[in-house]
Amino acid sequence: MVRDLAAMSRPTRTTRAAAKSSVTVVVCTAGQRPADLLRCLASLQCQTVPAAEILVVDNSRHSIVDADAVTALGARVIRQPRGGLDVARTVAAAAATGTAVAYIDDDCEAAPDWLANVTCAFADEAVACVTGRVVAANASLITATWFEARFSFDRGPTPIRFHRTDNRPWFPLYPSHLGSGCNLAVRRETLRALDGFDAAIDMGTAVAGGGDLDFFARLLDNGFTAAYVPTAMVRHHHRARRRSLVKQFFGYGATVTALCLKSALTRPGLRREALRFLRHYLKWETARMAARVRRRDSLPLYLLLVEMCGHLWGPVGYLLGRLRTRGYRSPW
Repeated sequence: MVRDLAAMSRPTRTTRAAAKSSVTVVVCTAGQRPADLLRCLASLQCQTVPAAEILVVDNSRHSIVDADAVTALGARVIRQPRGGLDVARTVAAAAATGTAVAYIDDDCEAAPDWLANVTCAFADEAVACVTGRVVAANASLITATWFEARFSFDRGPTPIRFHRTDNRPWFPLYPSHLGSGCNLAVRRETLRALDGFDAAIDMGTAVAGGGDLDFFARLLDNGFTAAYVPTAMVRHHHRARRRSLVKQFFGYGATVTALCLKSALTRPGLRREALRFLRHYLKWETARMAARVRRRDSLPLYLLLVEMCGHLWGPVGYLLGRLRTRGYRSPW
């Protein structure tokens, strides 16, 4: 099965040339950051290698996306009123015409050579997935400093190749090593082979995160290879308001326990490893809270407590997400 899935993602000789230049760029948005969306699209217009197409998935219940402004910046709008970032990601992949799909968040800006470096990485037919470097665009903000101290997306300047056989901490159980979904590209046939993203998790669901990590785990489980390419860089605008940061910490806390439960339910060979990882994670986080009480950590204690509360919610949120998506059908 693993060999069959891996083989499906490799382009033939007739498609290899197209794979070098045919990349669909996808921006999913819930319409809450219209100015950010336009800024992101403007950065995509400055690419040294243009995208085959740019799709904006309007994932809000009641659309507030300015379709005219989006079209003027070279993008096509797809309406997907069913909430959930992973639903939007999968719908976009099914509608894409490129041989690969590159995802960037609406609160990011792509470096001019971002797509060129993504495209170059796919020239290696063994690579099914590409992630790039994500740096803070507003690092001077205190909220951005706190986020970087706890959940930084930046994986550094060194290119890395990933496979399920790698000897890495908690790998491939919790493959956060790969990068972030705000700078992620996947061959379209790989997305099809994996049936896209899990609609039960990530933004717009009861667990506001984890869709990228879950996808990375399934990608590795099925024998695919991923490449981290630091030159494929985007700048991420972290939350400027503390209230928004609190929600993010809660959601990311819920992500950890939700994904541990999903691993226990759907990856039988990793059940014990999932429990071991959860114990390790909670022990590490408790130690960090203790360090904060002793004023040896710069993060506000309330953010760490909020994250801990998220851990309690994660399993409940994941089960609710599964119930919510029981009748969901993938567009594939």
